[in-house]
Amino acid sequence: ALLFGVKVLASVSYESRGTKKGKFWEAKVSGKNASLTNDDLLYNVLIGGDGEGSKIADEFEFERKIFQGGQAIGVTANFVNSETKEEINVREFGLLSVYNQEYFNTLQKRFDIDLENLVYYRGETHYFVMTVKKQTLIKRGVVKKETDSVTTLLSRDNVDKAKLESLVKDVVKYVELPNVPFSTNSRGDNDVAIFDFSQKKQAEEMYKTPDPNTIVALVGDALKEPFWPLGTGANRALLSAMDAAWLVKRFFSEPNLPPEKLRESTKKYYKVLSVSSPEDLHQNFGIHNIDPHTRYKV
Repeated sequence: ALLFGVKVLASVSYESRGTKKGKFWEAKVSGKNASLTNDDLLYNVLIGGDGEGSKIADEFEFERKIFQGGQAIGVTANFVNSETKEEINVREFGLLSVYNQEYFNTLQKRFDIDLENLVYYRGETHYFVMTVKKQTLIKRGVVKKETDSVTTLLSRDNVDKAKLESLVKDVVKYVELPNVPFSTNSRGDNDVAIFDFSQKKQAEEMYKTPDPNTIVALVGDALKEPFWPLGTGANRALLSAMDAAWLVKRFFSEPNLPPEKLRESTKKYYKVLSVSSPEDLHQNFGIHNIDPHTRYKV
């Protein structure tokens, strides 16, 4: 982004669309940055990549469907990466229980841990993500009291943090990562979290035009929350960012294009994005660019 002259303003957060200034809008922001000027806040393109609780989606009243899936409880954990030979020798992976039954059955027999998926990445930290069955949380004492409501089940008062950490350590032991300490989060606590992702939101449309000269688009989780165990979030986030770039290009480079034509073509690509699998993409990745025709089989 920096190579293309993008100015990144750290410690500055978007608050609202702000006020109209001629052909542009002047965004309202919070936070301070010494290099921030009033010109930095003028825009006629606004891209909401602010996640599932998107402030931009709410402010511009994007309609979003809510999909209620089966119960899905996620756990994430970060461990210190000292980059020892033993740590480097552990290979990164992403596994689904449905395709690796023996691996997950052995984990369950040895540690009484039943997972739907398990992912391990190594970067600045050792990062683990997993989907844990409710019965495992009960058997291992991670939740103090069983409840029908997942919100109540995973409330801070009902989760035994020490037993949650113990569960994660057993998974790490099974993966054969050397005995490494937890990383700490911004509060100084061990970086372990548990959350519910059974409910997913998806915007009905990719963009809105508050006025004839302005376009507001959503990308990533703000546009469509992924089904977390499948690991499709980063893939679709990248595709949606490329779609947004193409959308903005057409919006400004084809001023005579009827709005309904732009909306119709965008809706067609968004439909493919929403359900995309490798089979929906052209496999010659070298030809992929922001033009959806080069990526989607439509």
